[in-house]
Amino acid sequence: MSISELSPPTSPTLNAPEEDPIQYKLDQIINSGLGTDQELTDSWYAIEELLTEDGDIVELPTKPLKTLLEAKTLAFFEDYIDRMSVLDQCLEEIEDVVKQARTKIDQIESGLEPIRDPIYQLLDTLQNYEMQEQTILNQIEISNNFIEKFTLKEEEIAILGEFDDNEEETAGRQTDELNWKFFKAFNKMEQIRRDALELLVKEGHPIGQDIVNSLVEVSEISYKRLSNWLKDKLNILQSGYPEVSLLFKWGVQVAKSDSTLFESIISTIIDIRSKFILANFYQNLTKGGRAIDYNASDSNRYIGDILAWLHSTVVEEKDLLFNLLCISPPETNTGDNDEENTFISLPEGLKFSEYPEGDGLTLIDQTLQAVLTPISTKIRDTLQNLDHPMNSFQITNLIQFYTNLLLKLLGPASVTAEVFEGLVKDSTDIFFKISEDEMTQMIAEAQVI
Repeated sequence: MSISELSPPTSPTLNAPEEDPIQYKLDQIINSGLGTDQELTDSWYAIEELLTEDGDIVELPTKPLKTLLEAKTLAFFEDYIDRMSVLDQCLEEIEDVVKQARTKIDQIESGLEPIRDPIYQLLDTLQNYEMQEQTILNQIEISNNFIEKFTLKEEEIAILGEFDDNEEETAGRQTDELNWKFFKAFNKMEQIRRDALELLVKEGHPIGQDIVNSLVEVSEISYKRLSNWLKDKLNILQSGYPEVSLLFKWGVQVAKSDSTLFESIISTIIDIRSKFILANFYQNLTKGGRAIDYNASDSNRYIGDILAWLHSTVVEEKDLLFNLLCISPPETNTGDNDEENTFISLPEGLKFSEYPEGDGLTLIDQTLQAVLTPISTKIRDTLQNLDHPMNSFQITNLIQFYTNLLLKLLGPASVTAEVFEGLVKDSTDIFFKISEDEMTQMIAEAQVI
C-alpha cells in the first residue's frame, strides 16, 4: 500500500437519532471523546447527566456501556495501527529510493573525478586570461596616455610650421600672423619637452632624450616663426602708446621660455622706445601749438614744461610696458564666443606671470636714458643763465618736486633718479651762488652809500 492509498481514520458510524436516540447521543459523545481513560470516564458522566426521562436521570447499565466504549476504542486504535504500519512501509520504500539516488550520485561523482582537475585547470587558465586581458588593456591605456602626453598630433605639427621640403612655403608661413591655435600647439610642445627632460633627469629613462630629439626640427621652426612675429609686432611701439593685444602679450610671455629670444625682445623694446621718446621730446620742444621752446624766455615755465613732459612720458611708458610684460596680469578671457581670442591655459612655467616689477622699472629707466642727456643739458643751460635768487629758488624747488615724483615711479636705484638728484644739487649750488653774489653786491652797494 502506498501513501496515496491511505485515508484518515474514520470514527464509528453514528446511529440515526430516530432509531435509537439514546444510542445516538452515546455514539456522538463517544466519537468526540475517545482517547485517554480520563476522557472515557468524563464521557460516561456526561451521558448520565444528559440522558433524562421525565426529569429523572436514567440509570444505565455500566458494563454494557463500558464494553461498548472499549470496543469502539479498540476498533479505532486497530485501524490507526494498520495505517501506521502502511506509513512505515512507505517510509522504508522512500529510504530505498533515497539510497538508490545516493548510489547514483556517488557513481556520477566517481565518473567526474577524472575530469575534475582538468576543469579546475581550465577555470584557472580562463582566470589568468582575464587577468592578462585586463593587464593588456591597462598597458594600452598607459601607452595611449603616454602617446597623448609626449607626442604632437599631425595637425599640431602643421600649425607649428613643420612642412615638407618646400622652403618657399615654410618661409611664407614663418612670417604670417600667428593665432591662438599656434600658441596652443607651441605650449604643448614646450610641455612635452619639459616632461621629457624630467623623465630623463629624474627617472633616468633614455626615451626622454629621444623625445627631446624628435622635437628639435619643429621647435626650431616654431621659435623662428615666433621670433619673426614678435619682431614684426614690436614695430607698433615705434609710435605713440598703442593698445597691446592679448595675443601680443601672450607671445611675449611665451618668449620667456627662451632666454636668448626674450633678451632680444627686451633689447628691441629699449631701442624702439628710446628712439620714440627722444623724437617725441624734440617734437614737443619745437613743434605744435604749445611747443616748449616758445617759453624759453621764461625760465620757470620752460623748465616746468620740460619736467611735466618727462613725468607724463614716464607714466605713459610705465603703463605701456607694464601691460606688455604683464607686470599687472591681464584678464584671462576676451570673449566667450571668439575662439581665436579666448584665453587658454598654459602649461606650468608658461602661464601669465608677473614680470618682476624691479626689472620692469629698470627697462623703463633704460628707455629714458637717451632723452636724459638733452633734458639735463637744457635745464643746466637755463640754470646757468639765472641771475635772480628768487627764480633760482623756485626752479630748485620745482626740480626737487619732480625728482621726488620720479623716485616714486622708478625707484631710487634708477639712472633717471641719479641724474635728477644731480640736477637738484647743481640747482641748489647755483641758488646759493646767485644768493651769495646778490648778497655780496648788496653789501658792496651798502658800503658805497
